[in-house]
Amino acid sequence: MKKSSLALLLFLVFLFVFLLIPLVHAEQDEVQEWIDALKDEDPRIRQTAAEILGRLKDPRAIGPLIAVLVDASPKVREAAIEALQAFPGWEESDAARSMVPELIEALKDEDPEVRRAAGEALGKIIRPPLSALSWSRKASMPTPRGWAPAVVEGDKIYVVGGCSSSVSKQFHNMVSTLEVYDPETDIWQKLTPMSVPRVGPAVAAFDGKIYVFGGFNRDTWSANDSVEIYDIAKDKWYRGAPMPTPRSWARAVVLNGKIYVIGGVGYGYRRDVEAYDPATNAWEKKSPLLPRERYLHAAVAYNGKIYVIGGDSWENGYQEIWDDVQEYDPVTDKWTRKAPMPAPATSLDAVVVDGRIYVFGNLSERDRCWVYDIGLDRWYKISSTHTHPVDGSESFVFWRGYIFRFGGGWWGPSLDIVESARLSTPTERTEP
Repeated sequence: MKKSSLALLLFLVFLFVFLLIPLVHAEQDEVQEWIDALKDEDPRIRQTAAEILGRLKDPRAIGPLIAVLVDASPKVREAAIEALQAFPGWEESDAARSMVPELIEALKDEDPEVRRAAGEALGKIIRPPLSALSWSRKASMPTPRGWAPAVVEGDKIYVVGGCSSSVSKQFHNMVSTLEVYDPETDIWQKLTPMSVPRVGPAVAAFDGKIYVFGGFNRDTWSANDSVEIYDIAKDKWYRGAPMPTPRSWARAVVLNGKIYVIGGVGYGYRRDVEAYDPATNAWEKKSPLLPRERYLHAAVAYNGKIYVIGGDSWENGYQEIWDDVQEYDPVTDKWTRKAPMPAPATSLDAVVVDGRIYVFGNLSERDRCWVYDIGLDRWYKISSTHTHPVDGSESFVFWRGYIFRFGGGWWGPSLDIVESARLSTPTERTEP
């Protein structure tokens, strides 16, 4: 080897040993210093430490950042949550699992905000495996129907209105039918029907009653503004205060003792959100959906918030299908965008179970169910093998560990199918 080459090699070794290695150690020492700073008495220093650790992105910071998710200071908690976003999949790491005992202990804290934060953190870390959905047939509906909402009240499932047709003919053969299904006995019973036929009404169950809002009525060729209330104990219907905005194919969800009717189509496609108070029989307008009108969307309520998913609009003369997820906070009356669906989709229904929203309907993959994890703000896909393909006109509900599907058939021939799937079989999660 030439002397010049040897000299160059020795020089490079010198740079590595005396310059680069100290720099690496200095960065590692900096990370440790900021980790130690998470325990400082001053909450401003703890907040700064969390913010800087998020920028440094050293995996050693995951455990300490999880520990301050239950900090007494809300600003420190927010900074830690933001910092953890720099570590994709942090909630599934060994460091996260090692923090579970400490978070469980924090559930006993005197501060209710600390207890709430601990519960949310545990909800992100301790997640039961997603389940492949294998469906089996149950007793058929007495009346074949599509576009007929289903709701759970007490121990039974009620299916309301819809289209019942032996041939494919849009907006024909609407029914006022109300039928109740007992999953325990697998038996159906016909109940007193509504006063008018309705297809695509918004339906909610609350405090022993079934609330039916709007829906399309072919006799008037328009969306209803009428509200009918079924008293289960009396098998009797009553009138409620009419909706401020007539609509069909809206969604109704119950939250904090009120029923929110969201979107739909009436005189044009709607962004409207209106809350009905059963106690006062009165309506109140709320902030509209972001940023556009929609119908055939899914909506659920969970942990004090409302989630609206997908849907479509023909407002501009052509179909626009949405992929967005919106979260509504009733305290602030504001909507917030969340992670979008794997692809745009409409004609949807959904159930929420343990912080996960299972979405069904006119998806691009008919043998899949798309699952939105609220705590992780992330979508997954799981296998869903139905006994008969779904088309988007079915209804889905959750009952005691099972998801039930009712009807379908679009505009005809209508289906009397009832099937159920248990959430029990572990399966590999595949991200979109």
